[in-house]
Amino acid sequence: MDSREKARFDALCQENLQTLKLQGYAVKTVEAYSRALRRVVDRTGKSPDKLT
Repeated sequence: MDSREKARFDALCQENLQTLKLQGYAVKTVEAYSRALRRVVDRTGKSPDKLT
């Protein structure tokens, strides 16, 4: 993933995490979701929205 894709992923991730917080999810749930997204990116080298 190049720097432009990483910046896009980071922005999408922050937006999704903010949405989870606003919906009242627990802190640990939000942290687990964030970790899971990072693991997907680490394993695939692609942003989750680019996976099919």
